[in-house]
Amino acid sequence: MRTRALLIGACLVAFLAFCPAEGLAQEPAVEGRVVFARARDIGDQAGAEALVKSCRQAGFNVLVLQVKEPDGAIYFSSKRFLGARAPSLAKFDPLKAVLDAAGKEGLIVHAGLCAFLEGASSPPVNDHPKWAALSPLEKTTAALEDSPGVWMCPARRPGYADRYLIPMIEELLKNYAVDGIHLDHLSFAGGAGPDSFCFCDYCVREFPRRSRLFYPALPGESFEPPRLVPDPLAGWKGGATALPADYFTELRSRKVMSEYMLLGSYVKRGPSDMDYFFYTYRTDVIRDFCAEVFRRARAISPKLEFSARAHWNAPAAGRFAGQRWTDFGQWFDFLVLDVDRSHLPGEFATYRKLLADVAFYMVASSRSLVHVYAGLSVEDIYREERRVIQTMVEILEDLTANPDKDPKDPAAKLRAAFGRIRASLAGADKKLAGELESEIASLPGITGSTQKRAQIYTSLGTRVRRLITDPPAGFYQARKLGEAIQDLRGAGTGSVALEGAAAMRRLKLWNSLPGILGPAGQEPYRVRPLRTPSAQMVRLFLEKQEQLAGARAQMELLNRRLEEVNALLKPLRTRVDDYELTEREKVARLDGLLLEFDTIKQELARKLTELEQEGSTGTPGLPSPPKAGPDEEEPLPEDADYATLRRKLREKMEEIKIATGQRERAEEVTIQLRASLEKAHAALMQQKQEYLYYISILIAVVCIGLAVVLVVTMLRHRR
Repeated sequence: MRTRALLIGACLVAFLAFCPAEGLAQEPAVEGRVVFARARDIGDQAGAEALVKSCRQAGFNVLVLQVKEPDGAIYFSSKRFLGARAPSLAKFDPLKAVLDAAGKEGLIVHAGLCAFLEGASSPPVNDHPKWAALSPLEKTTAALEDSPGVWMCPARRPGYADRYLIPMIEELLKNYAVDGIHLDHLSFAGGAGPDSFCFCDYCVREFPRRSRLFYPALPGESFEPPRLVPDPLAGWKGGATALPADYFTELRSRKVMSEYMLLGSYVKRGPSDMDYFFYTYRTDVIRDFCAEVFRRARAISPKLEFSARAHWNAPAAGRFAGQRWTDFGQWFDFLVLDVDRSHLPGEFATYRKLLADVAFYMVASSRSLVHVYAGLSVEDIYREERRVIQTMVEILEDLTANPDKDPKDPAAKLRAAFGRIRASLAGADKKLAGELESEIASLPGITGSTQKRAQIYTSLGTRVRRLITDPPAGFYQARKLGEAIQDLRGAGTGSVALEGAAAMRRLKLWNSLPGILGPAGQEPYRVRPLRTPSAQMVRLFLEKQEQLAGARAQMELLNRRLEEVNALLKPLRTRVDDYELTEREKVARLDGLLLEFDTIKQELARKLTELEQEGSTGTPGLPSPPKAGPDEEEPLPEDADYATLRRKLREKMEEIKIATGQRERAEEVTIQLRASLEKAHAALMQQKQEYLYYISILIAVVCIGLAVVLVVTMLRHRR
């Protein structure tokens, strides 16, 4: 009960931490927008800038730029893998150019690498032939018909994975500031020979060890299962060994070992079920590789994003290629699951129905483990149009090779084929549609020499072929692509990854994409946290941990700044106190002056009264003063006391004026200082509140991380 209560509590903490502060509001309506491009298609800086600009205008958020091709060529500067560098790197670095342009436009860039597929003459194949995956007949995939190249063994250690591919990723991360790494061909050779690879020396010996078919402490011992019930399979819990006792001692051929790995039985006299362990071994190898590359790459770039490409059907991909993505999805921020027309049957109408069905499966299978995006090949969407044009080209090539052949039947086939695309072509270029229709109609009546007829067939074939290489805008209708995307949205996964930036340019679709995709939003893997432990959770935790450390550093800096401000304010406070003291002294002095002024004024008034009285009565023995004219003031007697009083009055008035001015200036300075202090105090309090808010958020994130760790630990203990 206690364990269950802790588990429920931890889940509740993690759930509430990811809910909006306003309550359980709905998540923002966002859709993933990813586009695939190849570095080898970019020839100069202008091309890189044009690609990035087109991506942003179309509404894409993420660009996956393939920098390692299936033939092993790499399109980024490398000092360690010089033999794999493309010759064009001597003049131009496409990855650097795209990163420079993407930084200005705010476009996320993932460097795409073809994981386990190499060219037949690539450096690792030539220098380390043992790294290649081998069939029971000791052949590589290069020996197969229509071989895509040489598949390398993902399991061998030391081998291609840990000595070549992962070091290549590490060097790329040290030299380029990419936002993420994208892995393609992340599997065994499922498309080339599902049950034929890999049976190299390492796999035939590592397979029984990892599958626990024997006890390494007693490699030569064989233990029979207990016969508790008639069914021999019921004794599987008894710890019996499945590996023949002479597996490691007898000189066995690779073919015999492979037959045991595919046709052997876990229990003697039981059914042929050893292939289950073989397929599980391969899926475990791919899962462990994903964990290894995640750890080593994150050691260089802690906030690095990871994405990969896989087949939409996880069980089938696990059976045939070791690519059961439900096993390794937690190591990636998002997975692009191929649902293009090469992975689903039928014409376009059937494809649309199956697409919605597959989309529901993708969402359900992800189980909130990883964000899934639907991968669409733009070129495959227009399979019908391309197939018609290819048929017309083949007919005209046959006529060119056999100009003496009667053109009547081929012309009829051409007319029938052209009729299927005429409406689309007329909507894009009515003149071109009319010209091609007229030329095809005139083929049965062609006369002249063999050479002339061959030239006519060649010319018409060239014009028809341009419908693939340089079609008129609008011929490949954006409506078809839009319908496929709407079907995905209706099934609950509007996140799409479109393959073929160059194909979209060739098919004249870039200008139509904004109307199909709609306004650009944010990527789900960046704004919608998953509810289960995953690579995204680790990355977010590391980011929050880094933010917490930064907040602590900023708090220390703020405290230092606060001390510095206090040190600066201390003399200001002293000056304010001094000003206030001086102001009180001046007020007291001014009050004394006013009091003295009143006394002098009263004394002066008394003297004037006495003089007026003496003037009116006259002084005995003295002549009366002369009468003043009408416009003249009557002169005052020259009395010494009176002159002294007037002088003192003037002096006191001047002192009062000076004191009043000083008081006004003191008041102004005091007001300014008080305003500065209040402003500085308010700013400090605001910064303190902001940092306390950030610290509370980061503490909540740390609690979430601890809750997740607690959940994982308890789940492991329960297992």
